[in-house]
Amino acid sequence: MTGETVTKEPVNKVIQVGTKEEPAPVSPPERTVVSKKAFYDCNGSGHGYYEITYSDGSAEYEEF
Repeated sequence: MTGETVTKEPVNKVIQVGTKEEPAPVSPPERTVVSKKAFYDCNGSGHGYYEITYSDGSAEYEEF
């Protein structure tokens, strides 16, 4: 008679299918400056700011 020993309980989920390895994550493309507009002293403070628009559609503001 043969004996049976359970060393690990079964798990009901797919861990891996096939033998192909996951591809390395692709880094996002580097964003570049599309435009940089200057807005000069509009409140009498003597300061202004740049509106910098990037290729990914985002914008940042930088005081000068």
